[in-house]
Amino acid sequence: MGDEGKLDYKVPGNRTLRLALFWSKDFFGGRDQAVIATARKMLGEHSMNLQLWPDNGQQSPDRTFDFGKGVIQPDQHWDIFSKLNDICAAAGKERSHLITLFCQFQMPASGLTIIDTSMGCLVRPMIFIAPTPAGGDMVTILHEAGHAAGLNHDRTSSKPTGRNFMNEAETRSTMMKWQLQKLCTAFFVA
Repeated sequence: MGDEGKLDYKVPGNRTLRLALFWSKDFFGGRDQAVIATARKMLGEHSMNLQLWPDNGQQSPDRTFDFGKGVIQPDQHWDIFSKLNDICAAAGKERSHLITLFCQFQMPASGLTIIDTSMGCLVRPMIFIAPTPAGGDMVTILHEAGHAAGLNHDRTSSKPTGRNFMNEAETRSTMMKWQLQKLCTAFFVA
């Protein structure tokens, strides 16, 4: 048996996960910074970096959009992707950064990875992050980035603590070698 499940694996080559950050006008709670900090910490434990656009990772008027009253509905996903992808394209980041939108959305989850819409499949996935991640482990960005890289939910870790970052239950804190290797193949990791 190999070391695919190794939890202290260090990714060679100074790899960087890149996110293009956006906010909906009605995002609340300020937990975006905690989710970003957790992603940076967990990636750092495996010799990876986190690059944000904008560089400071802070909400600003030019990165905040009004998508209408209430939670974002599935029939809005195509238009949202088109708008945010156009902004990324204008900055030369549409093929290098994962679109990440902090917003309220219709789904009983802390995060959502969108790969297709009622209008068709997206060219690249985008992720939505809720303002109040359930349970508070703050691993939602990494979990959704894992989905965007093609990883499924982990069903092997059942302990109440130290669960894998791709587990659906909270208190997630580990990443396996094979998952990190898969993550490094994504368009948003260089």
